[in-house]
Amino acid sequence: MRQREQLGVLAAENGSAACRDRLRQVLSFVEDRGLVGRDELVEFVNGTTCPVGHDVHWASLSNMLLEARAGDALVLSAGGGDWLIENGRPAPEWAKIAKESGSPLRAWQARALRAWCDHGRRGVVQAVTGTGKSRVGVEAAREALSHDFSVVVVVPTVDLVEQWVKTLRRAKIDGVGVSADGHRATFLSHSVVVGTVQSLYLEPPQREDGKVLVIADECHRYGAQQWGLVLHPSYRRRLGLTATFERNDDGIEGLLRYFGGAPVFDIGFREAITEGVIARYDVRLLGVELTPAERRDYDDAAEMLRDARMKLLAADFPAEPFGAFLYEVQKAADYDEDPTIEDAARRYLKGFAKRIEVMTDASAKLNAVQHLARLVEASSGALLFTRRVDTAEDIAEALRVEGVRAAPIHSDLSRAERRERLSELRACRLKALVAPTVLDEGIDVPEIDLAVVLGGSKSRRQMIQRMGRVLRQKPDGRKATFVVVYAKDTAEDLTQSNGEEGCLDLIVDAADSVTTFESPIEMSVSPPTAAIGVESLEERGVVDGSTAQRRPAGDESGQTVDPRVSALDPTELSMTRRALRAFQARHGGTEARAEAELRAMLADFRQACVVRESSTPGVLVARREGFGLALASDRFVSYQSRHGDERTWSEIRADAAQESVAQQVVQADPDTADPAPGGEPGPLEPSRGAEERHVAREHADQPGTADAAEGPASGQIVRDLDRLVELRREGLLTESEFSAAKARILF
Repeated sequence: MRQREQLGVLAAENGSAACRDRLRQVLSFVEDRGLVGRDELVEFVNGTTCPVGHDVHWASLSNMLLEARAGDALVLSAGGGDWLIENGRPAPEWAKIAKESGSPLRAWQARALRAWCDHGRRGVVQAVTGTGKSRVGVEAAREALSHDFSVVVVVPTVDLVEQWVKTLRRAKIDGVGVSADGHRATFLSHSVVVGTVQSLYLEPPQREDGKVLVIADECHRYGAQQWGLVLHPSYRRRLGLTATFERNDDGIEGLLRYFGGAPVFDIGFREAITEGVIARYDVRLLGVELTPAERRDYDDAAEMLRDARMKLLAADFPAEPFGAFLYEVQKAADYDEDPTIEDAARRYLKGFAKRIEVMTDASAKLNAVQHLARLVEASSGALLFTRRVDTAEDIAEALRVEGVRAAPIHSDLSRAERRERLSELRACRLKALVAPTVLDEGIDVPEIDLAVVLGGSKSRRQMIQRMGRVLRQKPDGRKATFVVVYAKDTAEDLTQSNGEEGCLDLIVDAADSVTTFESPIEMSVSPPTAAIGVESLEERGVVDGSTAQRRPAGDESGQTVDPRVSALDPTELSMTRRALRAFQARHGGTEARAEAELRAMLADFRQACVVRESSTPGVLVARREGFGLALASDRFVSYQSRHGDERTWSEIRADAAQESVAQQVVQADPDTADPAPGGEPGPLEPSRGAEERHVAREHADQPGTADAAEGPASGQIVRDLDRLVELRREGLLTESEFSAAKARILF
């Protein structure tokens, strides 16, 4: 026991980094002696030296390089002998070799390769997505081939097989074969075999002399018992590549043993940005509220989860790690000898699935997409992430309704279809792709600069993968934007993190700026462009036309009766769940209320509106007074309001009608009505708010304007003031411009 305690202390003190020189001293000592007692070995290890003070990595010694014999004695293992052979080779000058090959290495890549060599050419390199970690594998393979080694590259997907084959051949590495999709390459015909773990784990390619380098890309995936078979114990060189070397279960222990401990090199977002490896970025956070009905469903599911988890933990289910707990729950749900435990497991999985469904399908998220369409359209390319295939379809359609060329990309599509959509994004024929998890790992995407997460999780690995999709270095050096839309007070709420499971610290740590928004309207790429009356104000010299943003063609100016809309019968069109959810997200209320409001809107839109065609075939977008309906010939598709408050179309109409009646009273008997002068709003013009009334009263109180206020021009003056207020509110006039324009009107 005393010797074991000594070794345990040694491991705790000296386990931070492996020193090749000290390990060589220890293993050479054991090789010379043949059989060494533990006390003797501890004493020798403590006496080893290193000129720069490196530690010895005891975990590698005890788990891989030495074998125990009776009586606490140790001998050199076969792996230890291989390690000594490998470490007889000094690390090459990686940067110089790469430069001579015509393709310079990044500084971090050369450091990573040196660290791997110093660890006996066994270890994991952890580098966030987008930094170019595959180049580390390419150079390790090139060196191995020059030493008469064979190489096997293990990847989790067929897409990654194709990507690696192209990368190796582009690096002028010959003899590359494929083991995937019906192909079966071996070391008899190829010096390099690239294959999926599914095709290799039953019969990993081997050589009798063990001279094989295994490059395990996304190596965190191979901790499971089945996939772990691909990491054959005979391989003498071992390189793991990953963005995050972690798992939620005990599979990490097997990976630590195989690769000789924790990553030998690590580069995170902050370091990568400092070295100019990935793009700088800004973060925008948007928390949205669940509707009352969604909140009830979420709380019910959360309560079901809590109750079931308490019962399962009482039955000795593992509390941590979560992956191990969930694995046991899934097994128990399939069958358990105790019906009570089986029922609790099923209830847990039911609550878990329901909670995800509520967060994923939150109507406020789909409503946010309509407003984020401007941000997407202004980008050079965007990826939007959600959790489910059907939600990805809905989000893509919502973007198309807003005029954004978007398409979903998911596992239900063929590989050829997925490649085609990526090509369309690269060629700018598509502006955005919407994905569940198919783009989270291992897919080479074009150089986009916007990522929007609408269905998040607290998985740090998933967040690193998603961030990496948008943070790849841009040729022109432009920054990226990372947007996270999450449901407040739920499991995906990024602000409710303890720093262990959450991702908020990961996202904001290296960001240039972090901005939290209260509504999707605030997050739009530019202020709303509905600048009422800009042209007429400019003509009279009230405002400078260069300072006011004009309304784009096809927006809400020039409302007319459009036969495509007037031909639609509001009572006959079917109502989609998406349209109802979009309305409820903005205004609340029941589905019955939402349906009644939307049908009433269409009845009014038939009389006058502005219409444009959506990029979705057969869908029209009708707009009026800041409201919008997406319509097909047989159904309501979606709904949007660009007003800053929660008033519905019918409420604004009622306010306008009331304002009109009040104005008529003023004209009929000024002494009995509100003395504040007002314009004459049309029957559908929104009523003026407190700010407009204040400006109007301010005008009425101006000295020398009493006569003018009673003249025929007073209505025009007030309307001009109203328009100025709206321009300022929409951000189209600064305070100084507003004051100067108001003075020109009044004086």
